[in-house]
Amino acid sequence: MSSMKVSRRVVLSVLFAAAFTANAEVRLPDGNDWAKSTEREHLAYILGLSNTLTVGYVSDEKHLPGQKETFTHRAVAGLDGTTVEQAVNVIDAWYKAHPTQLDTPIFKVIWDQIGKPNLAKSKQ
Repeated sequence: MSSMKVSRRVVLSVLFAAAFTANAEVRLPDGNDWAKSTEREHLAYILGLSNTLTVGYVSDEKHLPGQKETFTHRAVAGLDGTTVEQAVNVIDAWYKAHPTQLDTPIFKVIWDQIGKPNLAKSKQ
């Protein structure tokens, strides 16, 4: 089985477990979770996020044709060209530089450090 299939299964397992666990706290994973996770789990998180954004993008294209300012359109544009390894490195570096901000959600780090700057560059 390819590592991508394994990673997808890991992400799906985590998502299903979280969705069906009674009384589970629903929250965005943050730097505390990132620090406890393995490199493989980091990759799985990024791949899962990528897959989720892709599904949202395709759905927007089908149900909101011509509307390019949806969240998923902006996210896909802002993160376009970023490799999984680059995203992991950015996240690692940010939490290392901000050890007192481990409660910051992982996606916020990705968006603030990669997505927003890339969108700003593309508008120039």
